[in-house]
Amino acid sequence: MKNLSIPPSADAVIPEGGIDPFGWLVRKGEMAQRMRTFDWASTELGAPASWPAGLKASVNLCLASGYPMYVWWGPSLINIYNDAYVPIAGPLKHPRCFGRPAEETWPEIWPVLEGFVDEVRRTGQSVWREELLMPVQRNGHREDAYFTFSFNPVPGDDGSFQGVACICHEVTSRILAERNLKVAHFETELARKELHSFLMQAPIGIAILSGSQHEYTFLNPRFVSLLFAGRPAEEFLHRTVREVFPEMKGQGFFEILDDVYRTGRPFIGAKVAASIKQADGVERSMYINFTYQARRDTHGRIDGILAVIYEVTDQVNEQKEFELLASNLRSALVARDEFLGVASHELNTPLTSLKLQMQIAKRLYDRQGRDGLSEERLHKLINGTLFQLDRLGHLVGDMLDVSRINSGKLSMNLVYSDISALVAETLERLHGQIDAGGGGLHLSLAPGLHT
Repeated sequence: MKNLSIPPSADAVIPEGGIDPFGWLVRKGEMAQRMRTFDWASTELGAPASWPAGLKASVNLCLASGYPMYVWWGPSLINIYNDAYVPIAGPLKHPRCFGRPAEETWPEIWPVLEGFVDEVRRTGQSVWREELLMPVQRNGHREDAYFTFSFNPVPGDDGSFQGVACICHEVTSRILAERNLKVAHFETELARKELHSFLMQAPIGIAILSGSQHEYTFLNPRFVSLLFAGRPAEEFLHRTVREVFPEMKGQGFFEILDDVYRTGRPFIGAKVAASIKQADGVERSMYINFTYQARRDTHGRIDGILAVIYEVTDQVNEQKEFELLASNLRSALVARDEFLGVASHELNTPLTSLKLQMQIAKRLYDRQGRDGLSEERLHKLINGTLFQLDRLGHLVGDMLDVSRINSGKLSMNLVYSDISALVAETLERLHGQIDAGGGGLHLSLAPGLHT
């Protein structure tokens, strides 16, 4: 058989006879070195050379294991552990607990550990526990640690129970990571539900289109009521936008979606005219504001489009009505200015005629007294004056009624006029002025000349 002994270290305690008491120890490492330098004779285990074969084998197995492991031996369950167990013991216990009774090592959890040892002693069977919570103190403060371990019986040379060999694995990091992951999953799911609730209650239409063919994978109620009035959302989920809206071909919406998906550039449309076929087959015209925003996956790749839409038909119609009203108002203002220009001219005409007639009458009176105004001439003068005053009254009553102009109640109608009578009337008004100037005028008109 191959000799597994190793040369003793410089710190090993070797008796005068030169025989290494740890000749049976086949491992190197920190704890193997401590094994060689520890004063075992002062413990109930005694000199290592006289240790039972079961203890030597268990210690060799322990020190050789890459897994955290310890051996508790004897009535006081003296503690021997390997290098992998050092982080579990922590700076508060290592190396102080090496070679000491197990109860001194873990006083804070000893009632639990003692129960496992008693069970192994009583049954002779291993005790297995998985992810067991242990509140330990190993770094100067209490902390919750989780362990998976197996307590295994180790017999002495006579076959009776003498100790336990424990293989243990601390799973605290994994347990805490899983717990944090569950919390993260819970918070993520809560956020997802809150976002879903927000999207479902949003007063604007929201849809998610996935893939290059723009397949509907989410539709909120407002989007459905706006574009699919009278039809259930399930009828359109997992169908492409071209399948759902064939009537929109040629309106430019499909091409815009393709461009946003290809380039990642968002598109914002304002007051866009659209025609949508309703459940009854009738196409409805509307105006909409909408946004197409590229959606990206965790790697930054575009995998869909977020569509936001809301109807502005009422607003557009109101704006058109306002613009029409403003146009009508501008036209009314132009008409008013034109009307006032005409009214000014029409008012000045009878006033000028009245002033002229009064000037002629005064001049005749100043020159000839009452003899200068014959009865016929006075009669014509009075009738002409009354005519002009009556005409002026009509103009004041009909043409300067601003409220009738603003309300649109005043209208001007084109009618046929007798040119011959109009010319004769004009000359009659000027007759006195012509006579006063010593002039003469002969009028020859065809009767009934109209325009």
